Amino acid sequence: MLNRTLSKLQWISVFMLCGGVTLVQWKPAQATKVMVEQNPLLGFGAIAIAVLCSGFAGVYFEKVLKSSDTSLWVRNIQMYLSGIVVTLVGVYLSDGAEIKEKGFFYGYTYYVWFVICKYPGIKGSG
Repeated sequence: MLNRTLSKLQWISVFMLCGGVTLVQWKPAQATKVMVEQNPLLGFGAIAIAVLCSGFAGVYFEKVLKSSDTSLWVRNIQMYLSGIVVTLVGVYLSDGAEIKEKGFFYGYTYYVWFVICKYPGIKGSG
């Protein structure tokens, strides 16, 4: 995707990394203490797909950044705005009635407002 070829050792490393992440996330039925019928193969497949999708998203975003003249700041703003829209839709779908009744900022304390105003962006998080 980025017009790069990987050596044999790099491919082995990628698969080992995917396998390691999958194994770290895998919890046996006894460890979860959930008494439901589980399909380990289905769970393993779901985790593997999640790992691959996450990696693909990172590589695709890097490709978009490197192949366009748009600055990183503009791309970040675009991602934040789309994230805000998706999050607001989710909030209103799950808690819309309560938000209409009590307001969007119901439950915010002075401490919450202090954190929002004092730290509007956490440095080093991106």
